[in-house]
Amino acid sequence: SLIIDWSAMRTCLARQGRPASDLTVAIARSHDMPAQPTIPTPRRNPGDEMVTLQEACAFLRVPEGTLRYWRHLGCGPRSFKVGRHVRYWRTDLILWLTDQTNRSSSYQ
Repeated sequence: SLIIDWSAMRTCLARQGRPASDLTVAIARSHDMPAQPTIPTPRRNPGDEMVTLQEACAFLRVPEGTLRYWRHLGCGPRSFKVGRHVRYWRTDLILWLTDQTNRSSSYQ
């Protein structure tokens, strides 16, 4: 039997900027799946880009050691690993920067 993690599917669709109605279509189609799966062409949004540690450092304009330290403390932008390599979603970098901007202006 096929086990589908619908919450992961919702998260994936949200990352791609696709509406929730796409999930309804996926549920309806899951019962009559074709013999050969089709791979849809992903929609490209600027925030969907996965960046390396070095690219994130350049984007945030901080040294690599600082970003590694923030990751160790858990106070930096959200990150994940692909194998043994640290990666960031560009959207997460922008959201983290926005949060830092809002946080610093609220302390004044």
